Amino acid sequence: MEENSFITKKELLTLTGISYGQLYRWKRENLIPESWFIKKSSFTGQETFFPREKILARIKGIIELKDKYSLEELADMLSPELTNRSFDRDDLNPLGMFDSEILDIFEKVPGGKNHFKFIELIFIDIAGKLIKEPGINTDNIEELARSMHSWMDVLKNTSFRLMVCEKNTVRFFLLSKQDSRIYNDNGTREISSYDLDEISKELNLLITGK
Repeated sequence: MEENSFITKKELLTLTGISYGQLYRWKRENLIPESWFIKKSSFTGQETFFPREKILARIKGIIELKDKYSLEELADMLSPELTNRSFDRDDLNPLGMFDSEILDIFEKVPGGKNHFKFIELIFIDIAGKLIKEPGINTDNIEELARSMHSWMDVLKNTSFRLMVCEKNTVRFFLLSKQDSRIYNDNGTREISSYDLDEISKELNLLITGK
C-alpha cells in the first residue's frame, strides 16, 4: 500500500467534516462502495483506509448534490452498475449461481420477466437459500417473488433485511430497513433473516470479481 494513495478513516472525517454516522449511512445507501473500506493492520491495531482520490472526490460530490437530490437518486447516479444493469438468462446460466427452477418461478409470477435487475437477483439468491430450509416449498418461493414485485417502489438500495416469519404454522415474509426494529405479536416468531446488503456484496464479488 502506497501511503500517499490512501487515507485513514480519521483523516477522512477530519478533512471532509462529515461524521462517522454519515460515512456509514452513505455506505449503506450504496453511495460509497463497500470495496473502498479497506481494513489494514497498523501500529494502533486494525485501521480502515480508503483510496484517497476516489473517496475525497466522492464525498465532495455527495455534499454538493445531497440538497438537490435524495440519497436514492444519488445512489442511482453514483452506482449505476448496481441499480441499472439488467441480466437475462443467457447472462446468468454460465455463472451457475441460480437454480433454473427458481428463475422459472420469478419469471412466471405476475410482473415477472426473463431479465432481472441486480436487486431482483438478490431475492432470487435468497430464494435459492430458502428452498433448502425445512418448511419452505415452491408456494413460499412464489409468494416471495410476488412480494418482491410489490416492494420494488421502495427498494432503491440494499439497506434492508428480509425476515422469514411463522404464525400458526404458516410461513410469510417481512421486509424492513436495516435500522428498524420489528415488534411481532405473541403468536409470530422469526425463523430466519437475510441481510440484502451482505448478499449484494457476495453477488457483486461473484459476478464482477470486485
